Amino acid sequence: MRATLEELRNEHKPLYYFGWFNIIAFVLCLLGMIFIKTQVLGINAYTKPSKFFISATIFSWTMLWYLRYLPTKKLNKAFGWMVILLFGFENIYIVLQASRGTLSHFNTESSFTIIMFMLMGIAISILVAWTAFIGCQFFYFKLKELPKAYLWGIRIGIVTFVIFSFQAFEMANQLQHTVGANDGGEGIPFLNWSKHYGDLRIAHFIGIHALQVFPFVGYYILKKTWLLMLFMAVYITSCFLVYYNALAGNSIF
Repeated sequence: MRATLEELRNEHKPLYYFGWFNIIAFVLCLLGMIFIKTQVLGINAYTKPSKFFISATIFSWTMLWYLRYLPTKKLNKAFGWMVILLFGFENIYIVLQASRGTLSHFNTESSFTIIMFMLMGIAISILVAWTAFIGCQFFYFKLKELPKAYLWGIRIGIVTFVIFSFQAFEMANQLQHTVGANDGGEGIPFLNWSKHYGDLRIAHFIGIHALQVFPFVGYYILKKTWLLMLFMAVYITSCFLVYYNALAGNSIF
């Protein structure tokens, strides 16, 4: 573990430490959930920022690991700074709104909240588009030193991440993530995915984490490319089935 962290630190120190910053913020949010009783839509206000902080660490360190394989070092550095700035902007605003006991996303109460919601959308669009560009490089460069299944896991993992990141615009379009009812109903612990109605966050979550799942499976479990391709096809199909099930207003629980 120490050697892995050292490799990440050497690749892009600011992005590496940004990951640690988000872990600390995640822990502070967990403490906030214990000691601060402010609620938003029926759940503790610090639940949402805690999820976004840990997601920022997972994404940052995942991409940092993959960037090591690409020869475009200057572009890699620029990508790292972009992640820090855009994710940092979004997460700071989310925790600020949590401290005020109000929504960060889908908030149309004032001109300020509308503008901030739009800026968050622009920020994430830039981040996802640049991640797609990184994915294109994994198709362009041969990278023969990488196991074939692992390389294809990275490639298709990034593609799937991009697709289901932009799927979030479905939620932005309807100003909520629940289908068939208003946001804020009964949900499963922590993730708060709806127990009774469609929830667009589920397919979004499963889809974007193909970024970690596909390379992991390709490197450690399904080392034959055709087996990995079969697994990825089933996984992606499942993501779309979950998505269409949510659009129909049905819960998977």
